[in-house]
Amino acid sequence: MIEGIQATVSAEELRELCLKHARQHEASVQQLTRELEGGKGRKKKTRTRREMEDDTLNLIGYHSNKALEMKFFADHLEPGEKYMLDRNDLCQLGIIQEDREFNRGWSDPFEDEIPF
Repeated sequence: MIEGIQATVSAEELRELCLKHARQHEASVQQLTRELEGGKGRKKKTRTRREMEDDTLNLIGYHSNKALEMKFFADHLEPGEKYMLDRNDLCQLGIIQEDREFNRGWSDPFEDEIPF
């Protein structure tokens, strides 16, 4: 049985990938926090200031959670081990993007909001 394409990475390499992705999410949290404190919400004509603040707070929560998740994985890898990563794993790590063409009907609520 063919399981699909997978990439083999060492624990050390996977740890670096996880920490790098965590830093990207942390940078997003910092940028969004500055925007919120500076009153620069993501401007859309039909949205109230409160709605923009709520959306920004939701994004901050999303990125904070993803940073914690990536750090947790990085801290719980077995040194010297090899890990098999599939396409979904690579997407979670930010190495590749999801194939929207094959994912019809799914929408990412943060797609236009992520600053990197």
